[in-house]
Amino acid sequence: MKSTGEWGRFFPGSFAPNPYDESWSSFYFPLTESEQVQEWFLFLPPTEKHNSSYHGIQDLPKTAAEATEEVTRQTFWDEVAQKPFQILAQDINFCRDTGIPLPSTYYMRRIQENFRWMPYDGTLRTTICAKSGVEIQTSWPAEYDGRIVSEEEYLKIVN
Repeated sequence: MKSTGEWGRFFPGSFAPNPYDESWSSFYFPLTESEQVQEWFLFLPPTEKHNSSYHGIQDLPKTAAEATEEVTRQTFWDEVAQKPFQILAQDINFCRDTGIPLPSTYYMRRIQENFRWMPYDGTLRTTICAKSGVEIQTSWPAEYDGRIVSEEEYLKIVN
């Protein structure tokens, strides 16, 4: 590994179980197609454009209780993500059990929207632990200083 330059490097992209564009990393650290190929990531070719066989989200049942097995055989189009998506039987059951609406967007877009509240821009800064006063690294903005605790102090609180 030392002779090939692999020693000390992080795992190559070929170890990734999914295409880079569908990873959490792509949300914060976007790579071009050529950079993805250079790092050996799986590359997701562009999805075909909207076609007449895709249903719009207006065709989704209003509630999960109204959903039938027919919904699982349809493909829907997410206009924002410009990608098709499907509703699985497990999605319907989960939505029925929890009383939430059926998904109406491409899955990666849902994940990104669910985590958009997290103020992470890919950088760390130094601050002081609110409990012990030790220096720590955080991705949270300075407005949260005084509330951020070190891992050690956090574990004392939750244990």
